[in-house]
Amino acid sequence: MKLYPEHQAHVILICFAIDSRDSFENIEEKWAPEVMHHCGRKLPTILVGCKTDLRATLRGAVTRQEGMAMQQRIGASAYLECSSKTGEGVKEVFQQATRAALLSSTRIGPDRHIRCIVV
Repeated sequence: MKLYPEHQAHVILICFAIDSRDSFENIEEKWAPEVMHHCGRKLPTILVGCKTDLRATLRGAVTRQEGMAMQQRIGASAYLECSSKTGEGVKEVFQQATRAALLSSTRIGPDRHIRCIVV
């Protein structure tokens, strides 16, 4: 199922699994172009690397530097990492998304309502 929230959301999170090179490569090859096609650059986009708890035990995991480089290539406003298993960085992801949504809504105008869609 694909959901295009261009009229319902104020921020986009593009997430990938740090332990999956395919997941990482799909950002540039699939997800970023699709987001741009359906939502344009009007919404702030945050790139999120998930499963950071696996980085220490896996060879070939996506590095923080690679994530930051991808952020630059796709024009995301931020790059964050988190682990739902350990809880590390999860709060920061939601704080950054909230901050970006609030800043975005003030630029759009006060008559717009803030909505959040988690897919």
